[in-house]
Amino acid sequence: MLEVAGVDRVLTMDLHAGQIQGFFTVPVDHMTALPLFAQYYRDKGLHGEKVVAVSPDAGRVKMARRFGQMLEGDLAIMNKARPEHDKAEVTEVIGDVQGKVAIMSDDIIVTGGTLIAGAQALKDAGATEVYACATHALIPENAFEKLGQSELKEIAVTDTVPINPLLRPDNFPEPLTVSILLADTIKNVFSDESVSAIFAGENQLF
Repeated sequence: MLEVAGVDRVLTMDLHAGQIQGFFTVPVDHMTALPLFAQYYRDKGLHGEKVVAVSPDAGRVKMARRFGQMLEGDLAIMNKARPEHDKAEVTEVIGDVQGKVAIMSDDIIVTGGTLIAGAQALKDAGATEVYACATHALIPENAFEKLGQSELKEIAVTDTVPINPLLRPDNFPEPLTVSILLADTIKNVFSDESVSAIFAGENQLF
């Protein structure tokens, strides 16, 4: 639809599946918020051996491993099952989280079921605190309360999708802005400079 409408280049942020790029015949620049989140947690002092980056499922392992490297921490993986639609059940935590701060990273939050179940499983496995971050917060109004009452100490998101500040629970900080990433990427596109240089090659992970 975008190409039929006349689009000759696409900028996108944290695709749910990187393979989507292959369906375009025009150039696609894939941006990622991963370095943004890594800097956010480093500024909070959450890095080093006391931190473990957690993949919410097998599909995000590569991203979580790189996220852990950015934070100089370890890696853990959650084995997840879906007994029914929009219901997540974590069957086991693979990796050592005992006595550590766990940070789950994902591309999108919808119902929050994966994060809530994951936070409980990580706590049960011995994590001292559980944080989560996701690029796109497509959260319905009725999910905010559940996320606010969960074991999650904090849930960091970006402003790719607007969030009603009146609905944000206490464990939702002010969304991180992607405006500088967008501006720098657009600038490099129009000046024929490298886009991946902005992300130090991290957008090539997909």
